[in-house]
Formats: sequence, structure tokens, C-alpha cells
Amino acid sequence: MSQEVLLLQKILYSLEGKAIPRLGYNFTVCNSKKFVWFRVAKVATRSIFEVLKKNVEISKHTHWKIFDEKKYNDYFKFAFVRNPWDRLVSCYYDKVLKKKLFKKCWDKDFSYFVNYVKKQNLEKADRHLRLQSSLFPSDEIDFIGRFENLEEDFHYICEKIGLSNIKLPHEGTPSIES
Repeated sequence: MSQEVLLLQKILYSLEGKAIPRLGYNFTVCNSKKFVWFRVAKVATRSIFEVLKKNVEISKHTHWKIFDEKKYNDYFKFAFVRNPWDRLVSCYYDKVLKKKLFKKCWDKDFSYFVNYVKKQNLEKADRHLRLQSSLFPSDEIDFIGRFENLEEDFHYICEKIGLSNIKLPHEGTPSIES
């Protein structure tokens, strides 16, 4: 699909308050440090990207591109995942309450949003709701970090790619009582 068609599709979806359907993976590549990071929405992606951007030269930062595993065969490939409930809460606060996505849920409470999500096909849903395992090629990944161990796992990543004394900024999401 051409970049023009993708741009038009993005505009149409954003006008309707919808997200673009997945056409590939979101990933960031650094050729000098030989790593590929698959970005999973609502799992510290902005924090991790800001740190990487300040400390390495980003060679490629894609949105919904096909991943050519042969091209990056000898690269260190990683992703981070998060407890699905916590990820859903984060999505509600960031995307619904701030009226960025999921227009049908705007001005609705969290339980309405949960019921909305229950009706979605989570293998094909918006990337903020989609099954995390579908957001990276699991058979190509060298390391999957956990949001719940973010500092420790990010430290491990930094060691693997040759960075030291790196601290992640933290942007928190309030909790919702269940």
C-alpha cells in the first residue's frame, strides 16, 4: 500500500475518532547499536523512545510497516508487555477521558469502556486494545520485558545494546478501583 493511501486512510480514521487498522508492526531500529524495538502501545513507549532518541542515532522509526526479519537477523530484538488490566486502565485515561480515541466511549464511565472492549475482536482491534502478542513477531524476539519490571528490564536492554547510566522518565496513570 502506498504512503499516500496510508496517509488518506489515517486522516479518514482520525476524523471518525477511530484508529488505523494494523498493516504491520510499529518498530524502531538503531543500526549503530544493532537493535530493533517493537513498540507496544501503553507500555512506556514514549518514555523509552525519549531515552533512546537522546542516547542513540535512530535509523528507522516505523508505523505499521512489514518487518523484514532477514534484514535484522543479527540485531537484538525486544519488546515490552504489560498486565492487560493495567494497560486497559491506562488506555481509558489517555485515550477516552482525553477524547483522543474511541469516540463511542467519550463521556462514559470505565465500566462502559470495559463492555465496549469486550465486544471487540482483540486480534484485530486498535493497537491500544489489541492483544500485545500480536504487536510483535514473537518468533523473532530475543527479549520481552515486562512493564511491571520496567526499570530492571530496561537496564538489561541498555546493557545488551551498550548504554549505561540511563534512567527512564516516569509518567503515571491513576488507578481505577475494580
